[in-house]
Amino acid sequence: MSNNDDTPKRTSGGRFAEGSSGNKAGRPKGAKSRSEMIYAVLQENIPVHLKGRKTKVPAGEAMFRKLVVNALNGDTKAIVTVMREWAAVEAHSQEQQKQYPISDRDREVIDEIHARMKACEELKT
Repeated sequence: MSNNDDTPKRTSGGRFAEGSSGNKAGRPKGAKSRSEMIYAVLQENIPVHLKGRKTKVPAGEAMFRKLVVNALNGDTKAIVTVMREWAAVEAHSQEQQKQYPISDRDREVIDEIHARMKACEELKT
């Protein structure tokens, strides 16, 4: 193997020396990071059957719904995963409630708005 002058230098530990890189061009402009790509894929709407109707939901939601179905059918790994996620959501919810407390009057207003929205939804169906 030849080592020309353009090849980045490595330290004795195999790492690139400070200030040099194995990818001089870097990531192309506009290229998505792995986390951005995963988020985009999980947000894509996919067709599913819910309550006897074909509809579209984000892929992440569809996956979680399937996980819940598997848990309800006795899949112990699915049960553990769903319960772990539920506990995390509950912990986050409790933390939010501590951080942003809602007064009794605020709760009344929210409940009133919720009732109005529910009534509007019932009129649509």
